[in-house]
Amino acid sequence: MERRYDFDWLRVFAFAVLIFYHVGMLYVEMTAKGDLDVNHLWYLRELWCFSLILLFIHPILSVAKINNIFDLIGHHFGFSAILILPNIFLSVSALSIFPEAAEGIRIARGFILFLLGYVVWQRESCWQPILKYRRCSLGLALTSYVGLLWYYHTILSSHTELLDAIYEGIETSLLLVNRWVWVLVILGYGYAYLNKPSSVLRYLSRAVYPSYLLHQSVLIVAAFSLSSLMLGFFLEIFWVSVITIIFCLVSYEVFKRITIIRPLVGISLSKF
Repeated sequence: MERRYDFDWLRVFAFAVLIFYHVGMLYVEMTAKGDLDVNHLWYLRELWCFSLILLFIHPILSVAKINNIFDLIGHHFGFSAILILPNIFLSVSALSIFPEAAEGIRIARGFILFLLGYVVWQRESCWQPILKYRRCSLGLALTSYVGLLWYYHTILSSHTELLDAIYEGIETSLLLVNRWVWVLVILGYGYAYLNKPSSVLRYLSRAVYPSYLLHQSVLIVAAFSLSSLMLGFFLEIFWVSVITIIFCLVSYEVFKRITIIRPLVGISLSKF
């Protein structure tokens, strides 16, 4: 399969959003109660576990008959299958497998999305419907978002305790549908407009992983150092963001020149 440059662009954009998300987390009350275990690197820990599990089940998923089933579903049901089946799997994991454990729900949901990515990415029978129906996905995403707002501002505020389980199921289903269709929107429009190489993409794509490892620790130190200057909310956010981005890019420039460090921070050993 040819390299999908839209994946590279989406990874770069996702990391850029993550930086500003983590900067914003500095200014909310929950930050003080954060997990000091591995900080934001929990993602790498879980990705490692997911990858090991996939390594063991890969022979099963690669069996010709299994592949034929996936292709058959893609060809005959197309966008309907891509839209509905993942939501069924996600809902089951949230409502049945780990109904009482928020952490368990998150892990189960993450693993299912990980498997979905593995199954979908190499199948043209899946990508063509995602591309073709991207506008439909956008409409569904906006509609489901409006539905969530309506639910929160009307039903949720007035429901009784006797119907808690029912309303929890409704809320979970709405959330999962909304999340999944936004994934389809991003993938569809990314495939349509971002699947092209560039020198900027080549540079940023290589810098993403080492920057991910460093960014949150850097922005915490930057915010702490700047807090005594009383710059004000917006100016402080601006400088925390600038310092974090510059530090990460400078660190990448240093790391890529030290061969022994490259593999440890996710930088290819190939020439630049």
